[in-house]
Amino acid sequence: MLKWLVEQYAQGWKIVTWNGVAFDCRLADEVADWPLVCKQLAKVHYDPMLQFADRHGFRIGLQAVASGLRIGNKSLEAASAPVLWQSNEADCMKVIEYCIGDCDLTLQVAQHIQKEGFVVWQTKRGGYMRRKLGPTLRPTADILEGTKEEVVTSSIAWMK
Repeated sequence: MLKWLVEQYAQGWKIVTWNGVAFDCRLADEVADWPLVCKQLAKVHYDPMLQFADRHGFRIGLQAVASGLRIGNKSLEAASAPVLWQSNEADCMKVIEYCIGDCDLTLQVAQHIQKEGFVVWQTKRGGYMRRKLGPTLRPTADILEGTKEEVVTSSIAWMK
């Protein structure tokens, strides 16, 4: 997977995750034999949740944003994925479909932010909030320059 991501990046593709610096990139760093590659991919990719946390000082979930933008729903709760993965083949397929769905939601959110410059999310109380995020998405390395937000620095501790 890392080799494929490096190839895509080298061809000019942008890599986008939601909370990927704190989760996906950190996990890849823990299990892969390419720690420098993981750290470099973390720096060059786009993580709108990290950008939001840097600007506003708190995190919001992908499902809350997907609901706020009315673009869809996640098919599983994230905590159930590891349990299902260790079950049977049918449950493994549910996890794969969940991951594909997360990729699709993340892409739609990133495209919205890139076009509109703001994010809308559904609060836990059922209301809606809107905050500016743009004017454009920024790579992680740009966000990390000079950030003082605890929510951001805790997300990148593994990169040091």
